[in-house]
Amino acid sequence: MTLCGELRLAQLATELRVDVLQLRRFEKDVFINIETAGKVQSYREKCEESLRDAQQTRGPVREARYGT
Repeated sequence: MTLCGELRLAQLATELRVDVLQLRRFEKDVFINIETAGKVQSYREKCEESLRDAQQTRGPVREARYGT
């Protein structure tokens, strides 16, 4: 793997890490606000958005790592 490829992989790994940390954050916020339906729904939507972001980042990670 070239240096540019390694840098790209590191960048994508960082993006994926941020997405996963956001998922954990929103999960925690749901539990903290479990009695407030509106807040739970809001955090659920944010969680779903972070999950989509993580799934979108996974493909480029595979491409950068395995060249597929």
